[in-house]
Amino acid sequence: MKIRAMLAFALAVTIFSAAPGMAGYVTLRYRDEGASVRTMQEALTELGYDTGGTDGKFGRKTEEAVKEFQEDHGLTADGLAGHQTLTRLYALTDGGTTPQPDSGSNSSGSTGSTGSTGSSVAFGSYDTMRYGSSGTRVKTLQNALNRLGYACGTADGKYGAGTQRAVTAFQRDQRLTADGVAGKATLTRIEALLSGGNTV
Repeated sequence: MKIRAMLAFALAVTIFSAAPGMAGYVTLRYRDEGASVRTMQEALTELGYDTGGTDGKFGRKTEEAVKEFQEDHGLTADGLAGHQTLTRLYALTDGGTTPQPDSGSNSSGSTGSTGSTGSSVAFGSYDTMRYGSSGTRVKTLQNALNRLGYACGTADGKYGAGTQRAVTAFQRDQRLTADGVAGKATLTRIEALLSGGNTV
């Protein structure tokens, strides 16, 4: 009976820790491995955090991504993915900020596909957008970045951490100043790429 009870408990803990959306996540930490770590890495990657891959191995790069996420969301930045951190993470990715690019785009992360998608975009003006900006132009920017393969989440018109990281990755790939601020140089480059222009 004791062995059967122990097996049942172990199974319950495994299910409990592996399923996003269930209350009470088991803390994930450096050197942990498995499906729970991979699920967390995928969610972080969707939000623009670089985990160094989604291999299910909680390495230093994943730990850094967890800390950055925690800092951005007012959590204790200890690199430990506990209940609070995972609850916030999965609420964001399951609750409306999962990237939803147009069909045929590359949404694998912030590595980006710099080829033309054949779908033009126009921002209307080149006024600078940055972290904290909001509105229709930010939404246009988010849609454009998603189409180019720079995952910044659902186009909600709010220039948050995910959008800032996507802009920075795009700028880096295009040899622009990688400051996460979408100014004229960045916006004109995005327009050129989506209207069939060449990359640098």
